[in-house]
Amino acid sequence: MPAASRSSTEQPLLGENEQQRPDSPNRRRMEGSHQSHDGIQKLLIAEQEAQATVTAARQAKTARLKQAREEAEAEISAHRQQLEQQYAERIAQQGTSSGEVYDRMETDTLAKVEQVKQAADKTGHEVVAMLKNFVTTVKFETVKA
Repeated sequence: MPAASRSSTEQPLLGENEQQRPDSPNRRRMEGSHQSHDGIQKLLIAEQEAQATVTAARQAKTARLKQAREEAEAEISAHRQQLEQQYAERIAQQGTSSGEVYDRMETDTLAKVEQVKQAADKTGHEVVAMLKNFVTTVKFETVKA
């Protein structure tokens, strides 16, 4: 069909010259599609970079936690060793024989029993007198009705 005989609603056939024109709708569509594809590629690259950053941060955090745990274990070990040394020194000073410990406990116990007996002897007669007084004293109260 010649261009003069086409109706106004029909679209003209596009030739190579029309696709190369900067204001051509097809050219704009192709550029838009290309820009959209570039935008998606940029987003994918940014996502990969963000994922790499997150992974690096997690690895750094894990490394810090591991280092802190190792330092804490070293401090605990040093403290435990110090306490064991103090305990060993105390045992050496006090004697390690169980017979010695038993003798010392028995002596302490006997001394405390003697103190209790002396205290009871001092206050025993007062306690007996107080108990007699409470048992033998009768208080009469009248109840008003």
